[in-house]
Amino acid sequence: MGLRRECLDGYRDSSKCIDYDTEMHRFKYACIICGDKATGYNFNALTCESCKAFFRRNALKGIKSCNFDDNCVINLKTRRICGYCRLK
Repeated sequence: MGLRRECLDGYRDSSKCIDYDTEMHRFKYACIICGDKATGYNFNALTCESCKAFFRRNALKGIKSCNFDDNCVINLKTRRICGYCRLK
């Protein structure tokens, strides 16, 4: 199996790098926001398709506040509950 390591520009830290399976054409890491299967780098972050769409729709307009004390846990099951904490 051929793996290719891809990192954000200037980074060699493992949290900023992913392994790409050149034979299966898919990424081997999870979304850094919610933990779902990552599909690639979007907005300089390794994200899934759901977070990619969320950031595309909300990054510029922003979300004003959190209804749950600004410390929501964002994961695959809770990512739709608090947009503010997902965006920060």
